[in-house]
Amino acid sequence: MAFDASSDGHSLAMDARGEHGGNAAAPTPKTLLLASLAGCMGISVLFILEKMRLAPEHFAVHVQATEAQTHPKVFTEITVTCRFSGALPAERVLRAVHLSESRYCPVSAMLAKGCPVKTLVEINGTRA
Repeated sequence: MAFDASSDGHSLAMDARGEHGGNAAAPTPKTLLLASLAGCMGISVLFILEKMRLAPEHFAVHVQATEAQTHPKVFTEITVTCRFSGALPAERVLRAVHLSESRYCPVSAMLAKGCPVKTLVEINGTRA
């Protein structure tokens, strides 16, 4: 079931889960969709923070999704958690995340048309 997709000179492997005939030799397409959301949010948030002259010590984006129980097993809710550490003003970090999800991350905008996308922000272990 595994295959490679190519785009702009890059190759990306995909596979199905074992219960669907695959060997789990690579991420599933749905997993890669969530990874695309994390990457898009992460890149745009860092770009915005850079423009604000803010540099987090650490930044990570975690994405979780709930999927329907029946076919097609679409995502019914997605939660994006942006975790920051460092001396960062919460209001500016929240602004950067909001701008990312509402204006600069097309993956978030596309997915939000199909299911709710909830975004959480944590700074130094505290929810902002």
